[in-house]
Amino acid sequence: MADVTLYVEEAGMGAAVVLIHGFSLDTRMWDPQFDVLARHFRTIRYDMRGFGQSPAPDGI
Repeated sequence: MADVTLYVEEAGMGAAVVLIHGFSLDTRMWDPQFDVLARHFRTIRYDMRGFGQSPAPDGI
């Protein structure tokens, strides 16, 4: 199985909330909500492969 590198940001404590961006976007789409959610929850957002700061898989 190949290694996968993803760009991830995490903030806050408590129950986890995972934010997944829409097609052709990246973690920045969650900028308005990220800090607010992190005040109350462990908030995680990441760039899917080939988007934002996550590299594309080989051959794409």
